[in-house]
Amino acid sequence: MPPSLKAPRSGPAKMKLNSQADAEKLTETKEALQHQGDASGSPRKGLEEELRNKQALFKKSSQVSQLQAELQRSELENKKLRREIEDGMLKRKETTNSFRNVAKEVDEPAMLPTKRPRTTQEQPTTLGLHTPSSILIKRERYFERILAKGSGDRG
Repeated sequence: MPPSLKAPRSGPAKMKLNSQADAEKLTETKEALQHQGDASGSPRKGLEEELRNKQALFKKSSQVSQLQAELQRSELENKKLRREIEDGMLKRKETTNSFRNVAKEVDEPAMLPTKRPRTTQEQPTTLGLHTPSSILIKRERYFERILAKGSGDRG
C-alpha cells in the first residue's frame, strides 16, 4: 500500500484529513440543500441557517486544529529548552565538583612541599600590607628625599 494512502495515526496530519473530510461533507450538504430548496421553496431558510451553522463549525474546527498544532510545537520547544537548562546545570555542577576534587588533591599533605623556616629575606614586610596606595607613595617619596639629601652630604 503506498504511503500516501495510509491513514495517519495521530497529530496535525490526521487533523488535516479530518478537516478535508469535513470540507467534502460541507460541499455535499450545500448541493443537497440547494436541490431541496429548489424543490419545495419554503424550507430553504432553515437549510441556509443550517448551512451557516455548519460553516461556522467547520471554521472553528480548523482553528482548533491550528491551535492544537501550535500547542504541540510550543510544548516541544519547552521540552528542548528544559533539557538545555538541565544540561547546563549538570555541566556547572560537574565543573564545581571537579574544582572541589582538585582542591582536595592539593590539600592532601603528600602534595604539599616540605615546610622549612623562612629566612629574613623571604619574610613578608609589614609595611603597607593594608594601607592605601596614596600613603605608600608619600612614604616612598619621603624616603627618596632622605636618601637624596644623605648622598649629597657624603660627596
